[in-house]
Amino acid sequence: MQLWDNFLTELEKDFGKETIDKWLRSLVVTRFDAANLHLKAHDSFQANWFEEHIKERAALSLINSNGKPIKVKIDISCTTNPCTVNMHVNIHIIAFA
Repeated sequence: MQLWDNFLTELEKDFGKETIDKWLRSLVVTRFDAANLHLKAHDSFQANWFEEHIKERAALSLINSNGKPIKVKIDISCTTNPCTVNMHVNIHIIAFA
C-alpha cells in the first residue's frame, strides 16, 4: 500500500531505517480500504511500540483522498505456545481537526 510505504519512508528521517524496519516494516498489512488500515503485529511489544511512538503521527499523516483520517487497527498474532498475549488488540487512530 503506497500510503503506508510513504509514511514509513517519512518516519525513517526521524527514527532511522533500522528502527523502522524492526518495529514497523515487519507489521503486515492484512486489509485496507478508504477508511481503515488493518495491520498484524508479531507480538504485544510491537503493538505497544506503535502506540507509544507512532500513533499520533499516524493520526496526522494517514489521511484518505477525501481528507478523512484512516483508522489504524492492529491485531496481534500469537506465536508463542502456549499463547500468553491477547489474540486481538485494536488500536484505533482517529485524527481530529
